[in-house]
Amino acid sequence: EQRIVAVEEGLRRFAKLAASAEKHDLSNVLVIGGDARLVIPRHFDAASFGSVVVLFPDPWPKRRHAFNRLLQPEFLVELARILQPGGHLYLKSDVESYIVWVGEQIARLPQYRVVEDRWPWGQVGTEDGRTLSLFADRQTGLGYDIHSLCLERLP
Repeated sequence: EQRIVAVEEGLRRFAKLAASAEKHDLSNVLVIGGDARLVIPRHFDAASFGSVVVLFPDPWPKRRHAFNRLLQPEFLVELARILQPGGHLYLKSDVESYIVWVGEQIARLPQYRVVEDRWPWGQVGTEDGRTLSLFADRQTGLGYDIHSLCLERLP
């Protein structure tokens, strides 16, 4: 059984996520409320995850607010610390420029290489009814494309 850890900073989103996990009796899901930049270094050992998924982080599109972006180089290094060698970091965003910006940050880091998107959970939004997230459903319904970046943790 795969263990899943979800870290959510927004109080309402945290409450919804925790309630949904409980409602569906998902005993393999741990929901933690807080800023991932603080939670992850304090609570997770090196090489403790086979994959990490970051879905739709706030892109902070204005240049003067860019320092608020979650996927700063320091946090990407921290995610590399908790990823097992050969593990994958999956990023999804409805803002293409954010994915491009993250790709530029990754190019400066020796811990990763960009690989073909190997999203392991099948095709989302297909006739089998699976969904990526409620946010993704809303954004695609509004005509936004979903952009991806898949990174492999190097040894």
